[in-house]
Amino acid sequence: MAIDLRDGVNGDCLSSLAEQAARLKKMQEHEKRQKVEFRKKMEKEVSDFIQENSQTKKKFQPMSKIERSILHDVVELAGLTSFSFGEDEESRYVMIFKKEFAPCDEELESYRCGEEWDPVKAEEKRRLKVSACTSPSCQWGSVCSDTLGGEPERCGHSCTC
Repeated sequence: MAIDLRDGVNGDCLSSLAEQAARLKKMQEHEKRQKVEFRKKMEKEVSDFIQENSQTKKKFQPMSKIERSILHDVVELAGLTSFSFGEDEESRYVMIFKKEFAPCDEELESYRCGEEWDPVKAEEKRRLKVSACTSPSCQWGSVCSDTLGGEPERCGHSCTC
């Protein structure tokens, strides 16, 4: 029993499937070339960043998940540090840092909140947060930074003060 693969309206189904497969292959090859070109571009930008002694970090424009993945890979192979920031897919971007200038937790938190890092403001904030814990049972000594509400008796550490 022979099966007729023609639908009478669109012509020969086998021919249509072959054309679709050819178009798909062409699209995949195009995407692969674009990824290779993007990788080369990122390798050059990362190399330029490394050579530039005055730069300690670099912020890239928002990019797709695949592009961010490629950039993270290039950065890791170059021996640098990278992080992605941004809330939604359209606004996510990558920042890269030279290893000797890796960001502190406060700096990372400011980027996660969509803020620019200001070390002067961060130091002021840190000074306000640090208060003297006068409880003799505090294992953290005289500068317990996790005191809650400025009351030494309510230190956020697991000590008894």
